Amino acid sequence: MEDFSLQNIIYLVVGGLIGSGIQWLFGNISNKTSVLKYIVETNNIGVSTDDKTFGSVRVTWQDNNVRNLYITNFVVENGTSKDFENIKFKIYSGDNTLLLNESAVVVDEPYVIPKEEHYEERLHIPKDHEPNQQQIDEYYHSREYELGVFNRGKRLKFSYLCTNPNDDNPPEVFISTPSKGIRLKQNLVPYLVMKPLFGVSVTSSIIVALLLSAVVVILSGLWIKDVWIVASICMIFGLTGQVFAALFCRIFKFLRDLIAG
Repeated sequence: MEDFSLQNIIYLVVGGLIGSGIQWLFGNISNKTSVLKYIVETNNIGVSTDDKTFGSVRVTWQDNNVRNLYITNFVVENGTSKDFENIKFKIYSGDNTLLLNESAVVVDEPYVIPKEEHYEERLHIPKDHEPNQQQIDEYYHSREYELGVFNRGKRLKFSYLCTNPNDDNPPEVFISTPSKGIRLKQNLVPYLVMKPLFGVSVTSSIIVALLLSAVVVILSGLWIKDVWIVASICMIFGLTGQVFAALFCRIFKFLRDLIAG
């Protein structure tokens, strides 16, 4: 009787903790700010110099001499489990860095990323008119975009030819988003990008996998007496737990959306 009572108590405590943990997890997942990670790379194309050994070297852009030229690339990846609509991005530079030519595309797709409407209006130059100083300054120091749909698993690439007219330091070019519920975070390990599993972000699937692993370990220990069977079950689930967790998240989301209508 004592063993039976203790077992029931363990079930209640563990079940309550796991239920509370899952409820807290999905409450935070559904309400938290989405994080889009990006990497940034800057490469030096050339520097104008007068060298005693190699002679005079000049860098030009559109037949104009420039002190230096750099190419800065931003790659933004939607590694979340969400698809975003009408997401905005702003690229801007420091006072000493001028943005020149650009390219903004959806990677592996035949689409360019359009400029934001108000940005286009501000930089619009009427026929037979010259750009004013405010337009010139804004063009050389910022770009603004609005993408209609940014699906999960997709990547965006923003590339800028830029120059520092007053020194040869690396250019200062930054990226941000004013879109609600979204923030950008720089990934300091380039190219190490973890893909969502069944549309579920890696972070979410790992957390759920840990919770499910705890359930498997506890239930196996309570119900199965053969230690080798318990060890085998735990080992198999440990190797495949993230897959089950991702499927669990997908089923949970489907049922939640079905109930919510």
